[in-house]
Amino acid sequence: MRIIYTLLAIALCPIMQAQVVSSEFMEHYTIDDVEEVLEEFGLPVNFLPINYEVDFYKIIYMTEHPNGEMVEVSGALLVPSDVDCPLPLSSYQHGTIAAKSDAPSQGGDELLLGVLYASVGIACTLPDYIGLGESDGFHLYIHADSEASTSMNLVIAAHDLQEELNYNLNGQHVIWGYSQGGHATLALQKLWEEEYVEEYNLIASAPMSGPYDVSGVQAEVITSDNYYPTPGYLPYVVLSYQEVYGNLYDDLGDLFIEPYAGLIQDLFDGVNGMGYINSQLPDIPNEMLLPDQLEDFQNNPENPMRIALEDNDLYDWTPQVQTRLYYCEGDDQVNYMNSVIAEEFFAENGSTSVTALDGGDYDHSDCAPLAMLGGFNFFQDVIEPSFNPQIDIEVTDASAIGAEDGAISVTADDITGWSFDWSNGSTGAELDGLSVGFLVLTITNDQGCTAEFDVSVGVMTGLELAESIAFSVFPNPTSESTKITFSSSMLCLQIVAPTGQIVAQQQMSSGEELPLSNLEVGVYSLMTTDGRFLSRIVKF
Repeated sequence: MRIIYTLLAIALCPIMQAQVVSSEFMEHYTIDDVEEVLEEFGLPVNFLPINYEVDFYKIIYMTEHPNGEMVEVSGALLVPSDVDCPLPLSSYQHGTIAAKSDAPSQGGDELLLGVLYASVGIACTLPDYIGLGESDGFHLYIHADSEASTSMNLVIAAHDLQEELNYNLNGQHVIWGYSQGGHATLALQKLWEEEYVEEYNLIASAPMSGPYDVSGVQAEVITSDNYYPTPGYLPYVVLSYQEVYGNLYDDLGDLFIEPYAGLIQDLFDGVNGMGYINSQLPDIPNEMLLPDQLEDFQNNPENPMRIALEDNDLYDWTPQVQTRLYYCEGDDQVNYMNSVIAEEFFAENGSTSVTALDGGDYDHSDCAPLAMLGGFNFFQDVIEPSFNPQIDIEVTDASAIGAEDGAISVTADDITGWSFDWSNGSTGAELDGLSVGFLVLTITNDQGCTAEFDVSVGVMTGLELAESIAFSVFPNPTSESTKITFSSSMLCLQIVAPTGQIVAQQQMSSGEELPLSNLEVGVYSLMTTDGRFLSRIVKF
């Protein structure tokens, strides 16, 4: 493997400036590899416009520990291979893990999210955080300041490594993360907007199902006598905050009853995963605590644990960047009210850039793909392409649903060096023999820059265009159902498969749920029965 070492000039660098120790090439992903990743996530291969092979680098860099020392941490960097086109950069903050080997830089599962982003032309950093990956010491779990600084420093490192690793960034940045990663993303956004927005252009943020009110609704995990699926979160936070603040206990027996007081430290050894840790703990987390300590936490506003939790709340500030808070009401691990409360506080503080979006009655695991795919669509809408070709697209609609006589023609003043690739596998600027449906056109120039255009083939009716209908579909993609909202009083809608076959038809009022559980995985067209194309729907 190729390792590139960068000399450190620590004395000359400001504390919050990234200092790269090394970059190590780890793996190359071909287009076939990326398509396999999509299939592993249960998504149709044509869901994403996979344009690039991907290179994975492990980055070792310096960041500041809360104790004031500079420490080495690790993270992953994913970039499209051999591309001259300037790239946007995303930062993905991972969810809860306990084993150091599960971190992104070590090839953990969440690394594959960065692979997918890079394959569509968005470079991606994935910090491991302090205490995970190749970082020594205990992981500072749900500690906002260190999550933020470690993530920001990897973004800075990605900028510093452009020439060395032969890629170019275009100055646009988006950030996202799920669960603990949602908390880390909002912490990163706050730090970024307060200290880095002039140097690095943050254009969008998508925190997902994170514990933003960690001292309030999320603290009910401690006070509740109900079953909780991941009891390991409680001792994880306690050990983390003791590492940071140093005043929660002198001995674990000061907080926890036996056998847990003698067990917890060994469980969180950096080797065990969260699944094993949870299996060793009671399903009601507060059964681990000494009764007097639980009572003090509930009733004493000066309780050290409560003060530490309050120090890591993230809802009482005023975001300026476009922000989408994704959550699901059925979340069984991170109370959905974390997102609702955050949105309410942000609005009360004067922010007009934050929207909270409910994915429905899904638990924490099932909510993740809905949130992540929603975030991806959000970023696709806000990122300005480096290549923005001026083209004319002429569509000849099909004569009827099921007919294969539609056509598309793409023209421009100069298409020298351009290639045209369509989501149905066709190439070229002229297509015919088309049925009703939705296509994505990807144009690539001679620098490897790509631009995408959504093109729909409808039915010849002479009626008003679908664009005149205010229309939204969420969640999309989805696995079971999606909510359809529109400006008309009622619409008769149909779902059309890529083959042109009508697979479902339903008269709907705005705000109703459209069931999709009986459909196979794939990309479908949502149309009115009079032939107007409205949206594509991805079923996974």
